[in-house]
Amino acid sequence: MPVRHLITLLALLCGASACAVAHPDDVVEYRIIIGFADPVRGDDPQLLARLAKAGARLRFAASLSAQSHAYRLSCPHTSGCEEAMEALRAQAGITHVQTDHIKDPR
Repeated sequence: MPVRHLITLLALLCGASACAVAHPDDVVEYRIIIGFADPVRGDDPQLLARLAKAGARLRFAASLSAQSHAYRLSCPHTSGCEEAMEALRAQAGITHVQTDHIKDPR
């Protein structure tokens, strides 16, 4: 009997500590596709530094073609992501910026 109580107590303590450490994540993340006028390497550090000037955190996700690459855009709120996408669209050499939607596999 005491072993069962000990296991229950440990489970409760682990659950309580998990709740204490968990913080709500206020960051909004968009998957976006950026189209470029010329072929570029999507994960090029100089390109990423130039794209970062849009005002949001941008991480390379995948190359779709030589001129189209997928990224993850992280912002403090939805309007911040919209503003960052507009700033990206205004950069020279970018033909389009769009959100990436998961296709239905059916």
